[in-house]
Amino acid sequence: MSDFPAHVLYLSTLQLVTQAAPFSHAKTIPLHALSHLVADYLQLLAGAAKASAELAGRDRASVWDVARALEEFGTRSEEHTSELQSPV
Repeated sequence: MSDFPAHVLYLSTLQLVTQAAPFSHAKTIPLHALSHLVADYLQLLAGAAKASAELAGRDRASVWDVARALEEFGTRSEEHTSELQSPV
C-alpha cells in the first residue's frame, strides 16, 4: 500500500473511532494497527465482490456484489439493501 492511501485510511479510521465512542485521544500504534486491519478487510471484501461479478460474467463489481460479499462475511443483507433503496 502506498503512503497516500494508507494515510487516508488512517485518518478515516481515526474519524470512525472518534465518532463511535467519546474518545478524547488515541495512541498512534493501535490506530495504525486498526487501519491495517481495515485495509486487509477492504481488500478481502473487494476480492469477494470482484469474484462475484466475474461469476456473473462482468468485469466490474457492482454495489450488489459488495452486498453479496458482506452477506457471505456474516452481515445481514437486509441492513445494506434497505440503505441502498432509501433516498439520499
